[in-house]
Amino acid sequence: MYKLLLSSIVLATSFFLFFNQSWSGTNLIPSGVSPIIATDYIHSVIEADRTVYSKMIVERLGEAISLKATENWLQENTLPLPALFLLLASQNVTSQGLGMSYRLLSSSPINPQNGPIDHFEKVGLAAIGENPANPYTASFGKKSSGCSEPCIPTRR
Repeated sequence: MYKLLLSSIVLATSFFLFFNQSWSGTNLIPSGVSPIIATDYIHSVIEADRTVYSKMIVERLGEAISLKATENWLQENTLPLPALFLLLASQNVTSQGLGMSYRLLSSSPINPQNGPIDHFEKVGLAAIGENPANPYTASFGKKSSGCSEPCIPTRR
C-alpha cells in the first residue's frame, strides 16, 4: 500500500514539473533527461526522505527519549507523523514557486483530503493499483491543463 501511495504522488508531480507551461522556456531540466527517469529520481528522494525520517528520527527518538509522533504535534509538543512530515515538505517545495507539488494519494484514504481530486488521479490510482509495475500516462489538451505532452508518473 505504501508503494501505491508513493507511486500516486507522482501523478500530480509529473504534470506540474515536466509539462507545466511555466517550465517550457527554462533550462531547469536538461533536455536530455527523460521525464520517466526524472520522475523516478524525484520519487526516490521523496521515498528516502520519508523512510529516513520514520526510521532514524521518529523511531530513534521514541526509543531514546519517549518522544512520540502524533497528528497534533504542535499542540502536543511531539513530532509530526511521517505522512504529515511529507505534507509539510511538499508545502515547502510548493512555496518555492517552482511549479511542482506532490502529495500522498489513496483510493481509500483515512483522511478524505488524501483521496483523488480529479479524473486523472482517480484513473491513475486505479491503473497503478491494477499494475504497479507500469507507469500511468495521460495526455492533456492545452485548454484543460496546459499540458500538451504525456504526464508520466514513476515506474514504482
